[in-house]
Amino acid sequence: MTTDARVLPRLDDEWFSIDRPVLLAIAQELKKPWPTADASAIARSTNLPLRDVVRAGFNLADRYIDVINQTTNDGPDWRALRLTEDGRREVGIWPNEDAAVDRFIAALIEVEKNAQESEKPKIRQAREAVTGLGRDVLVDVVSAFITGRMTM
Repeated sequence: MTTDARVLPRLDDEWFSIDRPVLLAIAQELKKPWPTADASAIARSTNLPLRDVVRAGFNLADRYIDVINQTTNDGPDWRALRLTEDGRREVGIWPNEDAAVDRFIAALIEVEKNAQESEKPKIRQAREAVTGLGRDVLVDVVSAFITGRMTM
């Protein structure tokens, strides 16, 4: 029995060179009051070839962005409508549970520093109780709150 030892070459990475820059440009464009998040506008803002931007938009569709397919006889095209949850997470505008925990603890420390002496023991006790839960528990609680699994 013989085995074929040929190894097929790998294709070049497109996530960091094309797809992610297109996603970031779409996110920036969608923040504008009157966004024009179509392939042509994104190609201009990224200085990437239009064909690469068109392909990237379709690659990103559904998981990272919601798009309208605007393909015509002139060729494939799209317009981005919004970022999905995964898209918002990837570009950093979705709440991150770990960062939220860090901000919450930092806020408790800051409140304690600026509190009147009579209030500091209670604030310190609250901070110690929160941090005593353990990071994994805090992240789970913050995650549940952010995603709506827990309401107040």
